[in-house]
Amino acid sequence: MRRLTITLCGSTRRHPHDLARVHRALALAGHLVHAPCPPLPGEPPATTEQLDRLAERHQAAIDASHLVLAIVPDGQPGEATAAEMAYTERYAPAARWVGDVAAWLDGADLHPTLQPATA
Repeated sequence: MRRLTITLCGSTRRHPHDLARVHRALALAGHLVHAPCPPLPGEPPATTEQLDRLAERHQAAIDASHLVLAIVPDGQPGEATAAEMAYTERYAPAARWVGDVAAWLDGADLHPTLQPATA
């Protein structure tokens, strides 16, 4: 199997479970996965400076990836996810929107270079 570097995009507020499920499946399949950094429960909100650094780091991960996946189970990307995917579509080699996470994890909608993931 070819090991890929994959970056996940998606809302850590609305879809943390879906992001974690995809992250885990890809990591267990042997891929290197970058994902958004969700806040911990009870943690103070990130400062503007911290958010800017996280955005720069996420963009660097996109630049270094073979594949970028937007996890949007409700079909409605937020402003940040839409911006990340617009950037990806301009500069990165492959972008993919994942709406039905369960079907994707079952292998029904995998990117051709990925082996079916086992959850």
